[in-house]
Amino acid sequence: MSSIVLSGCSLLSPKPEPGPDLTVPDVLYLTELRNADVELRTPAPAVDYTRPGRAACVALDKSKSVPSAVRPLAGNFYPDEASVIIVAAIHNYCPQHLGLLALPGRS
Repeated sequence: MSSIVLSGCSLLSPKPEPGPDLTVPDVLYLTELRNADVELRTPAPAVDYTRPGRAACVALDKSKSVPSAVRPLAGNFYPDEASVIIVAAIHNYCPQHLGLLALPGRS
């Protein structure tokens, strides 16, 4: 009798929404955001928090300019958060753009 009750209980439990499948770069990117206190506002598990970072890399591929990659983030993130997103994206998704993070006159 107890096995019937237990199996019945599992059927009544709601299954969590599946989240996006995370790659190693995704986990490293998200860790970098979390360590910099970037607020990931929506607690829903199905939200893809990697999207801003990946979009930043696409913008960098097109424009080769950090300011142009930051502009689309301005509506959803504070300026310091947008900067962290760009840096974390370059570190983890598009390291070919590391040179864009260098300050002029410094090596």
